Parts: sequence; structure tokens; C-alpha cells
Amino acid sequence: MKIFNGKARASQIKEELKKEIKCLNIKTSINSFKHRETTRLSEIYIRSKKKATEEVGVALLHINLQKNISTEAVSEQIKN
Repeated sequence: MKIFNGKARASQIKEELKKEIKCLNIKTSINSFKHRETTRLSEIYIRSKKKATEEVGVALLHINLQKNISTEAVSEQIKN
């Protein structure tokens, strides 16, 4: 029986992505918006995603939105 090493495979995928993104020679970023209360678990999740994106050369911008935010305000956040 062969045991699959998930951590090693994840590391390999990250390295492949890093090389592909570098070859594109463009600045890449991801915007993340959250419209709920912040919990300790959500903060941990966001930090891990930010770390993963930075490891492959992608910037992550995370914005916490207020519960009662208007559609227009969300649209402005996306444009900026």
C-alpha cells in the first residue's frame, strides 16, 4: 500500500504555481471581501490563505465589510 504525502504534493504544486506566475511577468493580486463577523477561526483561515498566496507571488488584499454596507459601497471597494 502506497501512502500519499499531501504536504509534499502541496509544496510541489506551490512551487509550480510560483514558477508559472513568475513566467507571466505580471503583477497578480486577489481581493478578498468578508461580510460577516470576524471569528478566531476566520482570522486563522485568512492568515493561512494570505501566506499561501504570498508564497506563490500573489498579493492578497482582504477587506472586512460592515454588516449594513450598501451595494454602492461594496462596488467602490471593488474598484479601489
